[in-house]
Amino acid sequence: TAKTPDLMLGMGFDVHLWVRPGEAREYAEHHPECVIHVLPHRIRNLRDTRRFMMEMIDERLWCMMDDDIWRFSFKPDATKMGGLRRATTSEVLRVFAHMNRSSCKSVLFAGSIPDRFRVARPYPRRYMSYGFMRQCIFISRRIAQHANFRLRIFMDIDFSLQVAKAGAAMQIARCLCIESRQSCDGGLGKERE
Repeated sequence: TAKTPDLMLGMGFDVHLWVRPGEAREYAEHHPECVIHVLPHRIRNLRDTRRFMMEMIDERLWCMMDDDIWRFSFKPDATKMGGLRRATTSEVLRVFAHMNRSSCKSVLFAGSIPDRFRVARPYPRRYMSYGFMRQCIFISRRIAQHANFRLRIFMDIDFSLQVAKAGAAMQIARCLCIESRQSCDGGLGKERE
């Protein structure tokens, strides 16, 4: 049911999936174009998965995404309410390139492509230098020295606050958003209750 790999592969991205040992074969069958990383048995939840990934990835900038993103939407005019439409591949690539350029300007960098609700609201600019990072997070390697995923719920908000406290440069897109569909058997619904 993971939608993100197909979406990102379709736009030409390299996709790495971090999966539990018991799921590796099935993921490899359904997503043969992806690089599969098998998590150690001791990693049992999303928080620990994200922490483990931060320790293992060496790239200067990388993007951590939830698995249920099925498309991107674009907002040509960030200053207006609404106005979202399905994003083209070139629009998505432009935002990813912007995040990459922004990360080159600062040793500490983090950014995000937020959900539809946040982008639908009017903003004065296409990118904001502050905000919460959730389903699609861009992280520079050095940020792990100042921020990490500590909580089991609301971990993304907590991570965003740590990044802000560290004084890291942030870029939160207000011209592009992710579209996701919650599955009935995934997520943290029971823990949130």
